[in-house]
Amino acid sequence: DAAVRFELMEDWANGGTPLPFAAAAELFERGFGDCLFEQGWTVAGTTIRPEALSCPWLDIRAEADRIVPAAAAATAPEQLTVPLGHVGMIVGSEAPRHVWNPVAQWLETL
Repeated sequence: DAAVRFELMEDWANGGTPLPFAAAAELFERGFGDCLFEQGWTVAGTTIRPEALSCPWLDIRAEADRIVPAAAAATAPEQLTVPLGHVGMIVGSEAPRHVWNPVAQWLETL
């Protein structure tokens, strides 16, 4: 049963729309590599800086993430660090306890 669930999850995770190479390169090299999310990035001539956002936002960091290290995340007004990995924080067996329920509680405060 666990192997079947894992295979279904892998199929779901890999079944999305492909990210164009140029967009992926900019996302990983500039967004994460150059800490662009922390410093701000330019969209249509406007520089967007995280600290200037006027809406509430929550950053969720996965301690065991080997795809996007927790240290690469921007500093949000509110943060949630979870003892999970990149995929596990969304679809893992501990996701409801560590992510889904806390996010639902956070959303209720808005």
